[in-house]
Amino acid sequence: MRAAADGSPLNAMLAGKLKAQRGAYAEAEPLLRMAWEQGGDSAYRTEAAGYYGLVLHRLGRLVEAIEPLRTAAARWDEDVSARYSRDDLDVLSRTVDPEEELAHVEAALTA
Repeated sequence: MRAAADGSPLNAMLAGKLKAQRGAYAEAEPLLRMAWEQGGDSAYRTEAAGYYGLVLHRLGRLVEAIEPLRTAAARWDEDVSARYSRDDLDVLSRTVDPEEELAHVEAALTA
């Protein structure tokens, strides 16, 4: 959180991601929103989009979750998965799956 206080979208994404992974969705939302909105074309923006969409979904803001989840799902393999080892089950168990989240959101919206 101290690092995120410097206004860096990357630091905000890292802090928001950790909060989202532990279920602190309301605390993670403003950090991930900032990373999503200010991340530009950076690769970490894709990761921010995935976690931002997850957080919005868990907060019940389904319509808002669609755009970041679609963005994350489209670029996840190139921008995010390539940075993490597929053998690191600890990391993989905590990592959001934007395609799965998007499917849940779309199903909830059509129900």
